[in-house]
Amino acid sequence: MMKKIFHANFGVALLTAFLSVIVFTLSSYLYMERVHSNNLRQVGETMAVLMEDSVDEQSELAAQRQNCVRLLEEFDERSDAMPIRTTYIAANGDVLYDSEVSAENLDNHGSRPEIVTAQTAGKGESDRYSSTLLRRTSYYAEKLSNGDFIRVGLEDKSVFAFALNNMGGSLLILILVLFLSGAISYKLSRVIIEPLNNLNPAHPEEGTPYPELEPMLRHIEWQNREIQLRIEQIEERRSEFQSVEENLSEGLIILDRFQNVLSMNRAARSFYSIEEVPVGKSMAYVDRSNGLKKALARADELGEAEYHEQRKDRIYDYRIRPVLNGQKKTGYSLLILDITNQERASQLRREFTANVSHELKSPLQAIIGSTELLRSGLVKEEDRDHFLGQIQDSSKRLLELIDDTLRLSRLDEGETLPAENIPVRGCIEEIEKTLRPLMDKKNIKWSLSSDDTIIRAPRAIFYDMLYNIIDNAIKYNKDHGRIDVRVATEGETVRIEVEDTGIGIPNEDRARIFERFYRADKSHSLKTPGTGLGLSIVKHAAETLNGRIEVDSIVGQGTTMRLILPLR
Repeated sequence: MMKKIFHANFGVALLTAFLSVIVFTLSSYLYMERVHSNNLRQVGETMAVLMEDSVDEQSELAAQRQNCVRLLEEFDERSDAMPIRTTYIAANGDVLYDSEVSAENLDNHGSRPEIVTAQTAGKGESDRYSSTLLRRTSYYAEKLSNGDFIRVGLEDKSVFAFALNNMGGSLLILILVLFLSGAISYKLSRVIIEPLNNLNPAHPEEGTPYPELEPMLRHIEWQNREIQLRIEQIEERRSEFQSVEENLSEGLIILDRFQNVLSMNRAARSFYSIEEVPVGKSMAYVDRSNGLKKALARADELGEAEYHEQRKDRIYDYRIRPVLNGQKKTGYSLLILDITNQERASQLRREFTANVSHELKSPLQAIIGSTELLRSGLVKEEDRDHFLGQIQDSSKRLLELIDDTLRLSRLDEGETLPAENIPVRGCIEEIEKTLRPLMDKKNIKWSLSSDDTIIRAPRAIFYDMLYNIIDNAIKYNKDHGRIDVRVATEGETVRIEVEDTGIGIPNEDRARIFERFYRADKSHSLKTPGTGLGLSIVKHAAETLNGRIEVDSIVGQGTTMRLILPLR
């Protein structure tokens, strides 16, 4: 706005300065022209008086004319400094004398405007311009008593020449005026704008700078009051829910009857990855899922609706209730509950109960069956050791199952054990000695490639993790197979690889081998002792140590278990 005011003021000043220069130039020229005309008229009248005094009325016309010519010649000789042209013209228009051009070379002047006017009025004036319009000659003629004419002429600059001659000064004045106009225009613009800049938008009626703005400022004030009233109403409505909403761990969304968002608590915004509450926008703008759309429709029909939805690895329960004011529906409340842990815990409880029951049932049945046979006396003496061996093996299996279950329970509960510096190579060699009888039984070759890596971790957790991996490599290996263990330090982590030449793991089972009691090869697992919890213990232990386990396997060729753990 300030630019527009400045340009307008400066434009007016520029036009005014330009017109002022033109007016000043014309005024000066007209003044000079009037002065020259008066001077020329005075000279002409004086010459006429002198010539009348020199004329003897008793003498002949020729003698009178000679006297007049002689007078003019004397005048011209004495007035060299004056640029006045004198011309003596006979009554019939013939030139008798001219101070600049020989009379014989001049044509008849009887038709000249100043002579024609003097013929009838006694005096005459006229101006004539050169072909370039840069020079102007003014003439004054007066009729003598003998009928002849005396004419004086003065050559001067025309208005164009006058303007060109004074252009330098005019430009200097114009530049000075423009500079002053620019400064004054800028200052004036600041003076005009400053009161507008100082207006208080919240209270525009205070200190109105210009009376002309009062209607507009009153309208702005009215609009401010309306906006403030609406803001207060919205804030009052939000404050009713804010104390409850923001403290809920569940997502809570309030919609109006058109399913537009009125409020959304912190948990709901985090759920939809939204920083600000999209007040006034449709819920479809936030969540485009068909499940929510159908649930809202069911809530209209049934008075409430509920449905589950899985997002990535989380499970959520949506509960929708219409908000009623008497019999009139005014909106909806949408509650989003994260039931992932409950669902998983429930699923784990069901699976664990079923699996533990199944795993406990088999050894218990073997113990009970062998015990009943021994007590009945039906077992021959030479078979007693066989049945006692079954009782012992089944009891060991029960103990292993209980021990593994307790280990998983401790890991699930996040039990913290003291960390210590463990030589990885020494720990693996200790496990190899413990499991050597199993390897010799299947004629499995063993190789270990390891540096002197030291890892800081709880020894019990680290030992159990490696023990289960190597134990599985033996159990599911082929006779005359091979186990290669490689340990390498990579920056701040250690990589432990256990590669076997066993039966391998099918692709469809690879994602589930870390589940509790899951066994990929059901037929082989019946022949292989174990609780089915070993790899679950490995995975939980790796996560407890902030590491991870990776599996590469080819069916019929073998499996590589890769542990990647931080050194500290």
